[in-house]
Amino acid sequence: MTRKLLLALLLPGIAVQAQSVPSNTGNCLSAQEAELATSINAYRAANGLAPVAVSRWLSTTGQWHAWDLAANNPVGGSCNMHSWSGARPGQWNAVCYPPSGAAGMWNKPREISGLVYNSNGYENVAADFGTITAATALTLWQNSPTHADVILNRGPWAGQSWLGMGVGLVGGYAVLWLGSLADPGGSMAPCTSGGGPIDDVFESRFE
Repeated sequence: MTRKLLLALLLPGIAVQAQSVPSNTGNCLSAQEAELATSINAYRAANGLAPVAVSRWLSTTGQWHAWDLAANNPVGGSCNMHSWSGARPGQWNAVCYPPSGAAGMWNKPREISGLVYNSNGYENVAADFGTITAATALTLWQNSPTHADVILNRGPWAGQSWLGMGVGLVGGYAVLWLGSLADPGGSMAPCTSGGGPIDDVFESRFE
């Protein structure tokens, strides 16, 4: 079972502009990504919950998915924002979600980590015009009960114990991954210098 936030979708056939891969992808958290991770844990703390460790491989998964959404637009028809393009064969498999079922999306941390993170991951996605911020993404998720439930282990997620969190922000997309496995690859720290700016070239429209 998964929950999704379809706040903004690209209209089929609308092209996105060139979106370079941010140089911090798989290496460190951008300033906005670090802010989002901190804000997620503050939100949990305000609800009496323990913080979740920032996972190297869940963050790498989130960073790649945010880039893929912004750069390759796998959204359209029956494919929502949990979908992935086939832009990087060998690194991950294309998924049109939900027709293909949840397993292909949940499996992305395994694919991207080469089975180092050998467990399911669960995703929230939010989108906004132009460039989304950490604050905007968290507000959207807080205002959606199903997405707040994922973050706060409520409802269908009450039986889960989140031991890893990953985040990614690129252009108009923000992505949050949560998993019940402590990451064998360790954590991902904020970029100290030269992590690479997020390329904000992005064009979207609401459906």
